[in-house]
Amino acid sequence: MERRLEALFHARLDLRVAGESAQAFASLNFVSATNQFGSQPSSPVYPHANQPDSSSLETSVLIFACIVPSLAASRPPTSACEVVTTGLGAATFRPLGMASTTDADHKELLERAVAQVQKELFPGHQPDNGAPADPEALHAFFPPVYAGCWAIYRECVVSDGSRTRRNKEPIAATISSSNGCKCCTTSHTNFAVAAGADGYSLRASIAAGDPSLLTEENVRKVCSWAKECQRRDAPALKEVPPFNMNEAPEIIGTIHMFNYLNRIVQKYLTTDLVLPAFPWPVKLLLRAFPFLQRPFFDLFFFSQLGKTVKEVGPLKQGASLEILVVDSQLPGEFQWAQRNASVAKAFTYWSWAMGELANKYIPKEVTKHVGKYIDEKYTGEAPPAANKWVYRVAKETGLSEAHQSAVRYMLLMSFARFQIDGAIKRALARHFPDGRTQRAMGMWAAFKTASAVSKWQGECALNYLPTGDITGR
Repeated sequence: MERRLEALFHARLDLRVAGESAQAFASLNFVSATNQFGSQPSSPVYPHANQPDSSSLETSVLIFACIVPSLAASRPPTSACEVVTTGLGAATFRPLGMASTTDADHKELLERAVAQVQKELFPGHQPDNGAPADPEALHAFFPPVYAGCWAIYRECVVSDGSRTRRNKEPIAATISSSNGCKCCTTSHTNFAVAAGADGYSLRASIAAGDPSLLTEENVRKVCSWAKECQRRDAPALKEVPPFNMNEAPEIIGTIHMFNYLNRIVQKYLTTDLVLPAFPWPVKLLLRAFPFLQRPFFDLFFFSQLGKTVKEVGPLKQGASLEILVVDSQLPGEFQWAQRNASVAKAFTYWSWAMGELANKYIPKEVTKHVGKYIDEKYTGEAPPAANKWVYRVAKETGLSEAHQSAVRYMLLMSFARFQIDGAIKRALARHFPDGRTQRAMGMWAAFKTASAVSKWQGECALNYLPTGDITGR
């Protein structure tokens, strides 16, 4: 009975998405997409990133579940790397390095990463099954990427280094807002407040899209620089940035993380991660009566959000490296991270993990053309209003229709997520029906885009901050 009712709901949702919006909760736009851990793609919905989403009732439940994993743990993957997280701590693991390629090593790596996420993000909350219900769980089908994503997030954003979390969460919220990811904007605005930032000015700056409204001078300058330098031609890239070279790895690393994560959260964080954890009467009630979302969200989300941040307290850098072994050199595109050993090692592993992801799931001809196009053409500017341009670009590659469908999808994940329409999705699913392959394509494209932005920002830091003694403007 429950499954039939849910199927009817989703059928009704697919019909109404094109023309209706949930006005009562329009400020929390969250995009549902593909099936989380299944091997077959679902029927995803990709509304415009800047328009209210009629599936916003799932939004509140999703965001709530990202903060309260004791009530909502994600479904375990159906792959050979299934998660078991009983009583494991970081000290009990043998290091797994960049050569870890077997299913057994992947399983252990995922166990280690999940255990650390639970310990440092959600103390006192133990998931009932599998990985915790947070954005990193989207990567659990390929454990090296999960571990790499967690390492970047921890070392750049959560832990205190040259800058405290209080000063880095506003950057995360500002970038998320500029990328149109309202889930991440809401979450990290409140993480910032819980960490001690001025909530009134931060929320005002987010609402107005104007970081100059921030009251704290250094945070205001850094957030303004971060937002302006999302474009390759930004004048600020030709000036001394408002931070020193020791702070650059954490600041640029935070920007990189959310240029990546915003794209992933908007497209792949789905109700499949959350709703199965609730009793079926609660699921149907929340789906049927959207006006209950806001009280539900206010009652649980905001209070739990601040509680977890304060409960965790300050974290020192380097702990995520206990679960990794980095035995390679920092890639040239991330040289801006070299002044911080923890951040540099995290990016070295992250880059390797993304390369392994591409090797396993994406045709090499596709990554070659997509990577080159992003490196040469991505500037942070809006693309043409219609997606005809991506058909032209894909055709010019001379690849097969199957590979062109992947090129179109990946370029739109990079340049214009809201232009991923039914035709794009159907073509991709016809040639690449495995949901994990589709998600891997989106993740790699998001990684390349975030890397392109951090590269030009890093070049600015390296050119204008030659030594750690320069404190910036």
